[in-house]
Amino acid sequence: MVLWELSLRNVRLSDAGLYECQLTTHPPTSLFFTLKVVEAQAVIEGYPELHFHKGQTLRLRCNVEEATEPPLYIFWYHNGSQVQNFYQNKPVRVEKHRYRSTLTITNVTYSHAGSYRCEPHLATPARISVHISGQPAAMHIEGHSSGIVEEDDIVFASSPSLVPLPLLGLLTWVLLLGKW
Repeated sequence: MVLWELSLRNVRLSDAGLYECQLTTHPPTSLFFTLKVVEAQAVIEGYPELHFHKGQTLRLRCNVEEATEPPLYIFWYHNGSQVQNFYQNKPVRVEKHRYRSTLTITNVTYSHAGSYRCEPHLATPARISVHISGQPAAMHIEGHSSGIVEEDDIVFASSPSLVPLPLLGLLTWVLLLGKW
C-alpha cells in the first residue's frame, strides 16, 4: 500500500477549501477533505484608544488570537519606533507569555502619548492610540462662575471644535509653553 501526502507550506487564507484525493481504482474512488485556515491576529485590550493621566502607569496587553502555536516574538512599536530601542534608560518593561505580551511604562509623560502597535510573529498586528493628559488640581479661568474650574469640569475632546473657546485658548497657550 502506498501512502500519499499533501503538504502545504506558507499557508494563506486562499488555500482554504475542499480538497479531493482520488484513488486510481475502477471505478475511481475519492476522499474529500475540507481545509479551514484561520488567521492569527493581535488584539490590544482597550481598543481603539486609552486615556491616562501624567504620572500614572500605562499597561498595554496584547493577546494573540486564533494562533495555532505561540508566536516566536511579539514586538511593540511607539509611533513607528520599536519600543526597546525608543525608550533607552526609561522605566519600560515588556513581558511575553505564550500568547500574550504586556508593555508597562511607569510614571508616564506626554512623550508616551501616540500610536502603539503590537506586532506578533505570523499574526496580523494591532494598533491603539494612547492619550496623556495633565491632572491639574484647579485652574483659574476668567468668566467662570466661581472663577475656578475643577478637574471634573474640563472636557477632553478628540476634536478642537468641541472644546469651549475660552478653554481652547487656555489649552493652546498652556501647550505652547509646555506647562500642561
